[in-house]
Amino acid sequence: TPYTSSVKGWSVWSSPSEESADYRQEPRGASRFSSCSQEQQWRKVVRSDQSKFMMFGTDGVKFVRRRFGARYHPRHRLASVKSGSAAVTVHNTFYGKGVGPFHLIEGSMGLKIYISITETVVWPYCLKWIYFKTGQ
Repeated sequence: TPYTSSVKGWSVWSSPSEESADYRQEPRGASRFSSCSQEQQWRKVVRSDQSKFMMFGTDGVKFVRRRFGARYHPRHRLASVKSGSAAVTVHNTFYGKGVGPFHLIEGSMGLKIYISITETVVWPYCLKWIYFKTGQ
């Protein structure tokens, strides 16, 4: 059956697709993966992550609500800082029992900087563990 959103003045009509009826079905290979992924095995896996923290404001998407045809009206413009962003980027490794070395990245994160951090910080730390590369 179709449903509508409860936002005042807005309505979104959609009907559930037939594919969503099989959401309880397990994906292919999931049972094989879950049977071999014991808690002890996951404790040996090291993950790394880099995060960017903005000092002022956000670098995310900003939305402005306006009427049709009022796109360039001065009231609907967003103020922006043109002088560069005050941000701090950090790289960290973590595993089942704790965290690894914490590395501060100066400037923007590029391939050369990532390889340098991996060779000098991550690899010496995780010689005994399995390195699990995420999101790259």
